[in-house]
Amino acid sequence: DRAEAALARQLQNRVLLDRSYRNLRNETPGDQVLSGALQGIVEDFRATHCLVFRLVNPQTEDGEYNEDYELKRIGVWSALDTIPLGEHGNLPELDLHSSLARQVLASKTSLTFSNASALPDTILRVFPEGTPITALAATTSFLDSSNGLILLIRAGQHEAWHEEDGKLLDALTGQFGIAIAQIQTAEIEETYREHLEEARHHAEVANRAKSDFLAKMTHELRTPLNAIIGFSTILAEDKTLTPKQRETLDIINNSGEHLLDVINEILDLSKIEAGKMEKNDETFEFLPLLKSVYEMLSMKAAEKRIAFNFAARSSLPGEIVTDRSKLRQTLINLIGNAIKFTAQGGVGVSVSAEQSGEPETIEGRLRRRVRIVFEIRDTGRGIREDEISKLFERYSQTESGRRSSEGTGLGLPIARSFVQLMGGDIEVTSVLGKGTTFRFSIECEELAPVEATAEVATLSLDEKSAQRINGFSAPQDELRILIAEDQPTNRLLLKRILGKAGFKIEEAFDGQAAIDKWKEWKPHLILMDQDMPVKKGDEATREIQSLASDEDR
Repeated sequence: DRAEAALARQLQNRVLLDRSYRNLRNETPGDQVLSGALQGIVEDFRATHCLVFRLVNPQTEDGEYNEDYELKRIGVWSALDTIPLGEHGNLPELDLHSSLARQVLASKTSLTFSNASALPDTILRVFPEGTPITALAATTSFLDSSNGLILLIRAGQHEAWHEEDGKLLDALTGQFGIAIAQIQTAEIEETYREHLEEARHHAEVANRAKSDFLAKMTHELRTPLNAIIGFSTILAEDKTLTPKQRETLDIINNSGEHLLDVINEILDLSKIEAGKMEKNDETFEFLPLLKSVYEMLSMKAAEKRIAFNFAARSSLPGEIVTDRSKLRQTLINLIGNAIKFTAQGGVGVSVSAEQSGEPETIEGRLRRRVRIVFEIRDTGRGIREDEISKLFERYSQTESGRRSSEGTGLGLPIARSFVQLMGGDIEVTSVLGKGTTFRFSIECEELAPVEATAEVATLSLDEKSAQRINGFSAPQDELRILIAEDQPTNRLLLKRILGKAGFKIEEAFDGQAAIDKWKEWKPHLILMDQDMPVKKGDEATREIQSLASDEDR
């Protein structure tokens, strides 16, 4: 009979272990995650309470725990209705420095506490005075390291703990140790996530601050630079200048333009890094854009006495929809580089277009996707094969670039970002000592009248089209331009340039003054600054538009 009872007890313990393992494996890490498993353990051990504590810091090499360490309760179950579960102060607690905790953590097996006097006050104070209380406790572990403690309490009972109870609890400590390790891992991951989120937030704030600072600083730098470049250009037109004076002005002008390019590149790069670079589509005529680029750069080619020509390899669209500013800046950057690094021979630019989608008729106009390909060839120094892969790295320059002692190494990375934003990419081929070819394409939308035929658009660009505009001949009355600008230097520069061209000029130093001057003078054109006192430029513009609409009614 005794053998049969022992066998039955073993079978019962096996069933209890299996059920406890399943409950623990099914728990999700988090606060009160062990409640389901603990309820079963309370029932199986005929206990009134089961509590699980976690060591919040790891064990030291000598097995001791620092004074800063503590036991944190992570699971609890009470079978007594008289003690509300979860109400703060009504649950047994256990301090790491208590005698019970020290004894259990130092023992390799479970310990029984049959006398209430052996229990700490943090447990006794929960129950009415004189309540018989016993406890069974064991250390949990993970990877041979203690990580917590499990405590079973029998309150109001006179049943003693048996040796089999201790063995059964010892068998469960490994599984509890795994559950505690999972909880700890989840907490660490959550802490890391919070830290990463905080770091990301700080990085975004820093990036915004950097972008705002750069935008402010570049504006403050560009304003006087534009004045330097503008006035030096006006002075250079003086026919009485000596060769030495003209040379000095050219140096001032070229240095100012170079510094302005550097400032613009830094601002563009800051936008790209902050993820704020956007594609701003607009509808515009394609050929005039190419002509303006040719006119600007043909003068630089003429100064170096090298050939410079554009050619259309196919019919080109009349109107397209894409980011005009970024396309123009990319062309100026790539063609400008080709001219800069070509000492003899020349630079050739070819443009072709091919249909990349079926045409659609929308609002009486033909729309279709087209792919425009640009090729810039030069007979310059060329680029070594091992340097081509570094061309588009920020702040990186080829040997030719370093020799020229010009540029920041930002132009090509920015150009590639612009081209990719417009749906294409840049390719480079080069033969050292013979020249380089840059080829890039963009995807855009072509607009044309429905009745448009497939006529070939010829690109007629010659040196005559690259001449400066020195004056304006009005067919009828004078043309009036209002300059609304709070900076006196900028107003004076615009007044000199436009006045020389034959326009009638008036000035306003803030947004409200611009509105008053418009009412009085009715200019044909207003050059409106944005950042002005009293009223911003956009506010003044909207008010003028509203006043003009009222007068037209």
